[in-house]
Amino acid sequence: MSRYRKVEVRTWGDEKFRKLSPMPSCGQGLWLYLMTGPHTTSVPGLFRAGRAALAEALGWSQDAFDKAFEEVFREGMAKADWHHRVVWIPNAIKHNQPANPNVVKSWWAELDLIPECELKVVGVAGIAAGLAAMNPVFSEAFALLKQPSKTSGKPSAKHLGKVMANQEQQQEQEQQETLALTAVAVVNGPMSADQVERVYAAYPRHVGKAKAIEAIRKAVVRLGTGKDFPAMDCATALVFLLEAVVRFAGTPAGNAGKFTPYGATWFNQARYFDNEKEWLHGTNTGYSAGNGAGALASRALAAREQARAAIENGGSVDSAWNGEAAGARRC
Repeated sequence: MSRYRKVEVRTWGDEKFRKLSPMPSCGQGLWLYLMTGPHTTSVPGLFRAGRAALAEALGWSQDAFDKAFEEVFREGMAKADWHHRVVWIPNAIKHNQPANPNVVKSWWAELDLIPECELKVVGVAGIAAGLAAMNPVFSEAFALLKQPSKTSGKPSAKHLGKVMANQEQQQEQEQQETLALTAVAVVNGPMSADQVERVYAAYPRHVGKAKAIEAIRKAVVRLGTGKDFPAMDCATALVFLLEAVVRFAGTPAGNAGKFTPYGATWFNQARYFDNEKEWLHGTNTGYSAGNGAGALASRALAAREQARAAIENGGSVDSAWNGEAAGARRC
């Protein structure tokens, strides 16, 4: 049976505590601070913090902080996106288990404030996996996270107020969908950056790479939820997306120059479900339910079998793409 001890966040600011001899720069000290410091929130292990601010709070030089963080990172105990100032501690959820589903539901406000980036997607998926291992009730609560309703005064310009309200509602719905899809995804491990890059490289228009890469990762997560049709594992989803991109790239719609959608648009709008006859006419209007659904399902099943066969034979997803044996590498 696990044993826990609660540590007040305000301990770090306590007058008597601060009079004690300071903690020297080291990996163990940094990890404890990352777990319990005042930068933490109700969401276990996922928070906003910059490296300079953390170093200053600890009274360490930047070099000393970087060296200590390198130790923590090397052991897989923490990850950081310093550009977006996001930090993720994978095992924090094990040390800060929620008391009940209502606690999980209250996390939306904090998650909404964390900058959108790849590490946030990884962190949300990690929290979802941790909750699933604890109790299905927690997973259900996390998958249904919704932002608290906001109250506002009467707008001075009625039309402008309606437009702003509609835009805000649309943004909230998109954020909720992203969190919900990530929360219920089956995550076997981190996606290979090389495999995601390969899907991007096959797409015919290379504009806005960062957003396109993020959209590809979200598409893999979406395919893992079973929202559109039977859920795929990570390896299968990557094979399915690559095959769809390759087919699209060989059509008039995929070679229409500036009229070919940006990669981020194509993946975010799930255009890999398009009626492919539209691609032959140089258009890209989106998937129509019931039109080509059987072919889509067949390709999904084929992709799944290819991915599974490659992994079982000691290969990687790459071998499902090009038929060549490769070193084992899972999504």
